[in-house]
Amino acid sequence: MRAQWLVLPLLAAAGCQGILGIPSEGQIGCPSPCMPTVSGRAVRAESTQTPPEALSNVTVRLTSVTPAQSVTTGADGTYAFMDLAEGTALQFDVSIPQTGPDPQGLLDTRFAAGTATTDTVVDVPVVQFRWLAQVAVDCGIFPTLNDALFEPGTSNVNSYFVTRTTIVGQVLEENGSPAALDRADITVVINNYLNYQANPSDTTNPPAATICFLEPNVGMGVYQGSNEDHSTSGRFVMFRARNDIGAGTGMGEVRIPGFPKGSLNVASASIGFVRIKLGDGEPLPARPRTFERDVYHYFADKSCTSCHQPGGVGVTDSPVRMGYSADWSGTVQNVFDALTVPDMTGCDGATPARVCKVKPDASLLYVNPAGLGTHPGIVLPSDDPMLAAVLAWITDGATLR
Repeated sequence: MRAQWLVLPLLAAAGCQGILGIPSEGQIGCPSPCMPTVSGRAVRAESTQTPPEALSNVTVRLTSVTPAQSVTTGADGTYAFMDLAEGTALQFDVSIPQTGPDPQGLLDTRFAAGTATTDTVVDVPVVQFRWLAQVAVDCGIFPTLNDALFEPGTSNVNSYFVTRTTIVGQVLEENGSPAALDRADITVVINNYLNYQANPSDTTNPPAATICFLEPNVGMGVYQGSNEDHSTSGRFVMFRARNDIGAGTGMGEVRIPGFPKGSLNVASASIGFVRIKLGDGEPLPARPRTFERDVYHYFADKSCTSCHQPGGVGVTDSPVRMGYSADWSGTVQNVFDALTVPDMTGCDGATPARVCKVKPDASLLYVNPAGLGTHPGIVLPSDDPMLAAVLAWITDGATLR
């Protein structure tokens, strides 16, 4: 199961109606100017339940109004802000009492949820420090939970979490299902500084930003850290995101190719939660495919290497080109060279190119497994993902990485 944070305008077609059809102004219709109500629940960010569990005694601050408004959730976890100006930006800062250690006003969760043009329900996520510290242990950043929680030899919150900011993300497809993500695709920009996995230019205050995926542990009912390069959970955390001067404060966004940008307004020692859903805005351009990430693994996945290895028929019965045999069992660099160092422009003749950039669908790497040539090995169906990946990679320029 997965948690969902609902951003749902209620009865928009009927004007600024209140919850259950009761207008927020207490009269029929919504006069101009409309004064919407924003309400919802404070919920556990780590919960795998649908809907996620509510939290009581959470301070919910709406910081995008002047002065900021603040309420505390009751036993059912609900909150409400009434009579807001139409079009009010919904930027929340939420906190909950915590112990062992006490963050002492640090590590609030900041969450942006669009604007209120009508009465709106927003469930605001609350990231609690002990869970976040356990995720850091799951991801191999700290050996034990105690090491993650405390500065060595003290009862203070570990400075790893408070000198910059932490970003927790939920990414959804248009139908609401979790998106498949590559760690290398996730970038967080704060005040024009680009944070990505182990950015080598991040030398101001090492260690650099680290991305870890969040995978559901249904038995425990929580998301846990997973130090992998790919995930289908749609959730991630970036530890120690920074701005251009090495702190964690500023306006920014999460950028993932093929998805809309996710807005951030964070500060050092805060936790920025971002929810991105395909269809909620203009998507960024898709990432160009690369051989290393999108094609190379198929040689093992499709058992191509059972023939295309030294001594195999795929090598012995194929011509050697510029010293490169059709051996797909070597390293990424070796296989890439074997495919591309021979002429990548000649698509015709007795020995057409293994990879032909000017006519991708004439490339032997596509023609042979598609059953369009004289290949004696595997023949894949026309909708096989390997064929799509090969064709897209060559079309995108046939780069290594």
